[in-house]
Amino acid sequence: MISAALKAFEQMFSAPFRKVLFKSLGLTVVLFIALAIA
Repeated sequence: MISAALKAFEQMFSAPFRKVLFKSLGLTVVLFIALAIA
C-alpha cells in the first residue's frame, strides 16, 4: 500500500501531470485574487 502511494506520488510530478497541476493551481490563485478585488 505504501509502495503504491509512493508510485502515485512519483507519477504526480511527471511532466504532463505537472503541467495540468500548475495550470489548475494558477487558475485557482487568479480566481482568489479576482474575488479579493471584487
